[in-house]
Amino acid sequence: MAASYQNKRLAELFDGLRFASRTQKEKHRRATRVLQGLVRRDQEYPFDFVYFRITGYRPHQDSSGLVVVGDELLHDLRVFEARLEHELAASVEHAPEPIYTAEEVTRRFGISRRTLQRWRRLGLEGRLYTFDGRRRRVGFAASAVEAFLEQHGGVVERARGFSKLSEAERQQVVDLARQVIRETHASPSAVMAEVARRTGRARETIRTIVRQHDRRRPDEPVFGTHRRPLSAKDEAQIYRLYGQKVRIGELAARFGRSRSTIYRIINRQRARDLLGRKITYIDSDEFLVDDARERILEPPAPVRTGAGEGWLRRDEEVVLFRRYNYLKYLACIERTRINAARPSSRRLRLVEQYLAEAERVQRGLIEANLRLVVSIAGKHLQTGATVADLVSEGN
Repeated sequence: MAASYQNKRLAELFDGLRFASRTQKEKHRRATRVLQGLVRRDQEYPFDFVYFRITGYRPHQDSSGLVVVGDELLHDLRVFEARLEHELAASVEHAPEPIYTAEEVTRRFGISRRTLQRWRRLGLEGRLYTFDGRRRRVGFAASAVEAFLEQHGGVVERARGFSKLSEAERQQVVDLARQVIRETHASPSAVMAEVARRTGRARETIRTIVRQHDRRRPDEPVFGTHRRPLSAKDEAQIYRLYGQKVRIGELAARFGRSRSTIYRIINRQRARDLLGRKITYIDSDEFLVDDARERILEPPAPVRTGAGEGWLRRDEEVVLFRRYNYLKYLACIERTRINAARPSSRRLRLVEQYLAEAERVQRGLIEANLRLVVSIAGKHLQTGATVADLVSEGN
């Protein structure tokens, strides 16, 4: 119960629901569980949407425009659910149906605790109950277990089948995994997928067999050469190779990591680059006006680049210069929201787009001014001087 909320507005919402009735808290708990299944870490959600999904009604105060980052939302929903579970813990003695402990469920189906956790992510509902009049533990109602069996019977049967594998069959899986590694030099996740395809078994079954083997035989691990921790030098090399257009799949295979891990490493490096980059601009009160984006980022007068065309007029230059500074301003504002440890690829991309567009506008200004310098130099040629000399002196 020591975990705290990360988002101030969510904390206010959840604290305000503490005095709801037990029936209402049950509804809040179910709504919170459903909402967690909808949220994605790298997306943003309107606060009004979150408020409505949990309470069933709209907030009294105007919160339009307020958004919550998916990562924060998931964290705070889990904290809220845990607190509700603690408050709503019922005694198994008064439960209307049998309540099974986690140990009883794992024994009944011959599965590991890890598999039970995976089943919970798939929908097996567990909640806190009071056992022996005082101990709070996670329990599973008989109806919840039966509902999961009806919906995920294939998953349960595969888990049961796993426990019946002979030692020889498990060794065959290990040997096949080694063979696939030699043939493909693929990442662990890709190897698991290929072994699962060739054997017709679930990918999680293959993963469990390999992990159990590696724990029993640490001197002969299947992925011994793949799983050493990546150093800062390794991560920098991954980022450099990515910048050289090396494919993600190839990087995953070379460094023995999954594609998602490679993407996370690249995003962390992108975040470090952006956070360490010096971004300067000339600030203006115009940037704080409500419709600043629409007014400033409207397409400006075209930059003249064709042969024989004139240079920028004063008003055109002002428009472009304002746009250049506003783009740098937007990049700085968005950069402050980057989480260096778990950066959002969408936010990184947005900052990079602002900076790229600012550089494009800057190049247009430089090219236009250079044409002006060339034009003036051409009018003042003297004997013994070249256009290049005059342009250099003018710059």
